Amino acid sequence: MDFGMKLIRKSGRWNMRWQEEDLRLFALEYLLPHEVGHHIYQMRYNPLQRQFHDKVKSEKFACEYSSFHAKEYLRTRRIN
Repeated sequence: MDFGMKLIRKSGRWNMRWQEEDLRLFALEYLLPHEVGHHIYQMRYNPLQRQFHDKVKSEKFACEYSSFHAKEYLRTRRIN
């Protein structure tokens, strides 16, 4: 799974497990940029309202933003 996440089925339920470092990388390299993407979308496309006017577009924008950020982060990590 991505970022070292492991899916474990126990008693008919799915659980996610991470090693501590993998979870830290997931939060910093994916989750944080994804949530920043939501904020940028809100400020750019819906600055005067508290609710997203289109949650599907907001989610798509946030996913694309975090994907772009992750690629740029990895590119700069390889350079340094």
